Amino acid sequence: MEKYTLQYEQIVQAGLNQVWKFFSDPRNLPLITPPGMKFKTLTSNLPDEIHDDLVIEYRVSPLMGYSTNWVSRIKEVKAPDFFIDEQQNGPYRLWIHEHRFKQVDGGILVSDKVTYALPVPFLGFLVNTFLIKPKLDSIFNFRRKKINELFNSFNHTQ
Repeated sequence: MEKYTLQYEQIVQAGLNQVWKFFSDPRNLPLITPPGMKFKTLTSNLPDEIHDDLVIEYRVSPLMGYSTNWVSRIKEVKAPDFFIDEQQNGPYRLWIHEHRFKQVDGGILVSDKVTYALPVPFLGFLVNTFLIKPKLDSIFNFRRKKINELFNSFNHTQ
């Protein structure tokens, strides 16, 4: 199985507890997902904060004209430093998403590391290069902009 890894980072001007509170609340994921993905949480009664072994089901349209259910399990949580979610069922053969938070000069370094494998191994390099990686880059670019907007508005209302 051919695996791919992408890493995204940004500095958020906020305190570690504020950043952790936002990212560890599974109800905030729709706020930082592009509208075109038609993201919908199917799991009801979500907790305020994730925990080990929490399973969450979503409906998402990762590619135009294609919708699928996605089931994630929170594999590991060490508040307020990191959490890892893993796809249990969804569009990828493998999907592991590490979320890390670290105090640095200027704020909190928010790091996302995604390790994934495609469901169909043949032509994987081409499919990844021309379709999947650009799509993931656009999702995380949207997320970066939205996080900056949200935290700027949080900071101005406090």
